[in-house]
Amino acid sequence: ITFILDIGKNPILRLDVDCVNDEYNRLFKIFVDDTVVYSTVIYQFEGIHRDFTLDGYTGQHKLTIQINWGNYKDYGWRLSNIEAVQDVTILYLEFPYRDRTELSFSFYAGIGTTLGLMIESSIPDIDLLSMSFEVDLKQVDKFQVWNFANTWHSKKYIDLGDYPVGSAHLLTIKSVGWPRYFPLLRINLCSTDANAMRITYGDGVVHKWAVIVGISDYKKCNDLKYCDEDATDWYNYLNDVMDYDYIRVYGDKHTSHYPIYTGLATESNVKAALNWLAGADGDDKIVFTFSGHGDTTNESLGKSMICMWDTFVGVDGEDGDVRDFEFASYVRIWSAQNIFIFLDCCYSGGFIDNIQSLSNYGHIYITTAITKKGRSLENATYKNGLWTYYFLEVGLISSFGSNPSTSMESCFAAVAYDYNVAYGQMRDYIYYVSVAQFGDGDPGSPFTL
Repeated sequence: ITFILDIGKNPILRLDVDCVNDEYNRLFKIFVDDTVVYSTVIYQFEGIHRDFTLDGYTGQHKLTIQINWGNYKDYGWRLSNIEAVQDVTILYLEFPYRDRTELSFSFYAGIGTTLGLMIESSIPDIDLLSMSFEVDLKQVDKFQVWNFANTWHSKKYIDLGDYPVGSAHLLTIKSVGWPRYFPLLRINLCSTDANAMRITYGDGVVHKWAVIVGISDYKKCNDLKYCDEDATDWYNYLNDVMDYDYIRVYGDKHTSHYPIYTGLATESNVKAALNWLAGADGDDKIVFTFSGHGDTTNESLGKSMICMWDTFVGVDGEDGDVRDFEFASYVRIWSAQNIFIFLDCCYSGGFIDNIQSLSNYGHIYITTAITKKGRSLENATYKNGLWTYYFLEVGLISSFGSNPSTSMESCFAAVAYDYNVAYGQMRDYIYYVSVAQFGDGDPGSPFTL
């Protein structure tokens, strides 16, 4: 079995290899890039349970674990655990033989356990493969067609069911049909990779988490007027109407302008908050809202960023900006069943394509005030960012009466036209412009907060 690793300075990898009833000794080897780095005899019934150092290697390398001498698979040998202990990341797993069509491994489960999976093919444009998924040797789901048309890889979400929280189980993934021409060539494992295999589950209790950022008075950049009001309005709605359990609010140094104040909205503080949201489990909900400056490094390509309080100068070793790909790197490890992202800032539409590439996009609804090329607006009459006013005040609160069951799709449809007209009027356009954007990872299901 072969893994691709990203190795740091002092790497330690934990391996546990078990057997059920083998009465013979076996030769165990570890290869790095086809060079043997460890070799020993595994004596009958013992297996291997230890940490391995990978000194002398940095960057991406291929790690192969091999058991020799006879048909060892008949005796129940298996890799029961591989763990990145220190300074090493498991990027993905490869199948070394073209006729390898099955993979089994242990996983932890809970309420609403979901498998998010990307599988790569050795050849593109084939869509005749059936996939089956078994938990503890009982089939839980089957796809008659795993569509690889015009691509080398495909993603799917598989509902594995409900189990006691934290219980361990065996997952088996099988391919059926065309095995020699359509193997399971690669399965991504690392949960921080955009195309990763992800197993998420909940504890049976839905908790709601929110991070709200609103910055009007910047350290160095020109100030805005109503972003603290945006943050206040979002807090009041999520706290008073939606009954969110955990809310953090980050802003500028005018702490009295916020209903609660968690901290200064520096890049390092906001990144810490994004990482905090990873504590939500598989049946929880997450909201992230941002009102402030946005910027771009390449407007035509949509290379966007949200600007924190310390933009231009930076503190704590950061430059003060959270770029679209950086933001996505935090979102991709969130396990929540519902993730709502609201960005009211310039160039914010450039964030959408990064979010759409994530393996957990099926759980995300994102909406932005503008395209990847445009500028968002504030309105002195409403004392809000224009998109915050229309989506939150006009939509969720006024049009839908603060109904907790309101879907984000319905809200967007109800207010987007009027918002776009108002935006055009503020910019002195005499024609209608479409500026508000959204990305809906599961358009077939209503998304609620």
